[in-house]
Amino acid sequence: MVYRTIIPLLQSCLFLLIFSAATHATPEKALSFSIPESDISNPSLFPHISNGFIGTILNSPALYISSLFTSELEWLEAACLSISKSSNPILAEILNPGGGYELSGLCGKFDAFLKEKEIDPLEHGYGARKARLQNPFAYTLHLNGRQLTDLQVDLDVATSSATMYNDDVQLIFYASAANKNLYVNSISIRNSQEHEVVYNFSPKLNRGSDDISYTTQFQKDNSNKICKSGEVIKPEKESEDKYVSFCYTTLPSSPIRIKPGETYSEDFIFVVDRDASTDAVSRIYDDSSSNKSNSTLYAEHLKSWTAKSTGAITTKNETLNEQISSTMYALRTSLNADHPFPTSPGGTTTNGYFGLYFWDSEIWIASSLLLLNPLEAATSSHYRMSLLDKYKQFAKSNGNEGCRIVWQSGSTGNDASLAPFANLAEEHITADTAFYLRSLYYVTRDDEWLSDMKELVFCIADY
Repeated sequence: MVYRTIIPLLQSCLFLLIFSAATHATPEKALSFSIPESDISNPSLFPHISNGFIGTILNSPALYISSLFTSELEWLEAACLSISKSSNPILAEILNPGGGYELSGLCGKFDAFLKEKEIDPLEHGYGARKARLQNPFAYTLHLNGRQLTDLQVDLDVATSSATMYNDDVQLIFYASAANKNLYVNSISIRNSQEHEVVYNFSPKLNRGSDDISYTTQFQKDNSNKICKSGEVIKPEKESEDKYVSFCYTTLPSSPIRIKPGETYSEDFIFVVDRDASTDAVSRIYDDSSSNKSNSTLYAEHLKSWTAKSTGAITTKNETLNEQISSTMYALRTSLNADHPFPTSPGGTTTNGYFGLYFWDSEIWIASSLLLLNPLEAATSSHYRMSLLDKYKQFAKSNGNEGCRIVWQSGSTGNDASLAPFANLAEEHITADTAFYLRSLYYVTRDDEWLSDMKELVFCIADY
């Protein structure tokens, strides 16, 4: 009871803080984070790029699409490694009785246990994580045969873009805030030397597309456009939403020769959607690459991002202002009003928390955006409403009426918890969801939205 009382009190304090700041909102403070040259090879320091639908870490081989999940159990290795590093005594005793804090080999033991007992993990709700696509814009750049090592890396919160650059090279990366399906790499290279220079792009070979089986692939003659469509190899149980299609600009396979005083400029475009056909993404690609200039694409992105990031929380402490601004950037880029799904604590750009949705989506993430970005904050409500029948089944399976919210889930709403006891123990998520829905209505006073949600609201109340 104490726990259930504290959460609303903490949430109320958070609302008061945001409300007080929002009533004196000022434009988002522009921040730029640079990676020192000494750390340029450390991928953990690279900026995260996302628009709430497409997500990746700059120059990472893997790219993620929100709500695209696989049941592949590879995530278990990461989970066990994480538990082992944390030396959590409670989890250690549950998962490795009598073994103390030493959890090495736990993954193998658990896998052997499943096989010995002939347990199908999918039948028990295990094994959901975000599926990976290959990032087409993960590469190294070579000048006259030698890899460039002097590129600096910046993340600019004000423009929601990342840049790799030196005196002659500027590589801008952004997931468009104007079009959720669009990821762009704008390249500009000038030759400031007195002789011709030669640049080469070297794509990073990776395992980023192992989760997808491609059934269609085509490339037009004399075109640098490739389109693919396919489906998740091991989709979530009962999942019918397993398809993906995309078109992208291929990196130059031949050397780029630039004469003294000249500049090479190009927009490399990646368009992706949750569709079995490439028709729609192909049209978006052609429109983006043929009918618009590089500057127009970027200008549309900036216009939409500026509208989305209007309003800021400011204090008299500049360090705290920077921390708040960067946090708001992470939240705003993890949700998309045109995509009715929440986000996981790991965001759109990583497989942290396996990409799964649970109470963080409503209590911490969406609630922090309610006053400044209500449309993005509402995405979780549409996801929960779409799973009404799942929640009824879950409540009934535990001998109750109404709706009980599943603790961790992916696109299907099935239990995707690491262990069944977690899903049964974390019952508070049902009340958390009701509290979130109430808060959302108090802020927006949107009666049409409330009418759409009323069945879920009453169903939770029945529980």
